[in-house]
This record gives sequence, C-alpha cells and structure tokens, in this order.
Amino acid sequence: MVGATYVNGYMVSALSAGVYTGDGLGNFENDFSRTTLLGPCIEAAFSENLYVFAKATTGWRHRINRFDASDVRAFALTPEKSGLSLPMELMSGWNMVSLPLAPVDSSLSSVFPGAELVYRYEEGIGYIRVLPGENMEVGMGYWILLNEPETYNTTGGFIEEYNLTVKNRWYMIGGCSLQAEASVYNGAIKTIYDYIPGVGYQEVPVSEELDPGKGYWILLKDIPNLTELTVSTHDF
Repeated sequence: MVGATYVNGYMVSALSAGVYTGDGLGNFENDFSRTTLLGPCIEAAFSENLYVFAKATTGWRHRINRFDASDVRAFALTPEKSGLSLPMELMSGWNMVSLPLAPVDSSLSSVFPGAELVYRYEEGIGYIRVLPGENMEVGMGYWILLNEPETYNTTGGFIEEYNLTVKNRWYMIGGCSLQAEASVYNGAIKTIYDYIPGVGYQEVPVSEELDPGKGYWILLKDIPNLTELTVSTHDF
C-alpha cells in the first residue's frame, strides 16, 4: 500500500478520509468507502472483515464506527479479529512481558518456547514459577528469562479490554493488543513502572498508555473496598 507502514503488526495508512460509517463494530462493508479510504490497496479494501482503528494525537485508540478526517491522523487496518500475529522482540536476560494477543494455545511452551524461566507474581506468596505446560493469562505480567535475544511471533485473538478485581496494593499487569489506558473505579492509580532490560525499572506517567506485550507494575490506592481495574483500548 502506498504510504503505508506497520505499527504493532497492523498496516497503517496516512491517507486522509472523509466521513465513513461502519456497522457499529468498526467493520466497513461499503465497497466505495473502503476503496476511497485505502486507495490503491484493493486487496485490503475488499477483505471480508476490515477493522479500522484511529490514531489521534494521544495514540492508538478504540476501533471506530464513525470518524471525521479532522480528528484522524492515521488508520490501523487488520482483517478479522482472530488469527492475528504480533512480533515480540525480547532481549537476553530478564524481560517483563504480557500477552499481546489471546492465543488458542496459551501454554508457556507454545507462547514462549525455549524460555529458560518464567515467573508470575501473587500477593502473599511472591513469585511463582510458570511451568511449560501451564497456561498464561491475558492481563497478567510475567518475568521471562532468555539466554539470547529472541523474536516471538505471537498469534491469537484481539484483546480489546480486560478487567481485574483489585484492592490497594501492587499488581503486575499487561496491556491489550493496541495501546491501552488503565483506570480504576472508585480509586486511583498511584504509580506505574515498566522494565527495560539492561537499564532497570522506569517510572511511567499514570496517564500514559500501556504498550502491547509489555508487563507493568502498578500501585493502586484510595480503594475503600474491592473494585475493578479496567485496561482498555477504548477512550475513557
């Protein structure tokens, strides 16, 4: 596609567009609208299920049903919502990661074959080793140890949003399939950290979006009772 690039595994067009209306799910069925939006990329224009994501100044957002070109700077295009593929480039040593897609086979040996060690965190217990046959969970952060750099091509379904029941404490969480925001009902996010191999922990502004495939430490406060943490690609 002329003028296209790829962001997080999605084709991105910088073409301008007028007003287009989808089917309420972000699925553009109108042939004229598709070809106008995608220009010379006819194959994508006539794919069975085309999902369109908008990018404004704050980053990748929700799948859109209707938009105006004045609010949109680029489009992320992907056929289907399952069978997607996203590359994960990990460094040698320890990496803090999460699932960028929901795989059909979520076992450790399938998602990260060849990993030396993988750990998850559980309150009151600490770090728990994940064994090769155990399943990895969407929304959970993990430590993974590699002897050498590795690129994993993760395949699976699109993660648009997930929810966790939470209280005042630290959690090790992940993102979604596009950049996503975290929010807490009736509470507040005090601190977020990510981890850069060879550098260490780095504080992330609480207003910043979470990246696909990365793991984060997040500290919650001012929660009177159990409540819900939402991580979503939607606007809040």
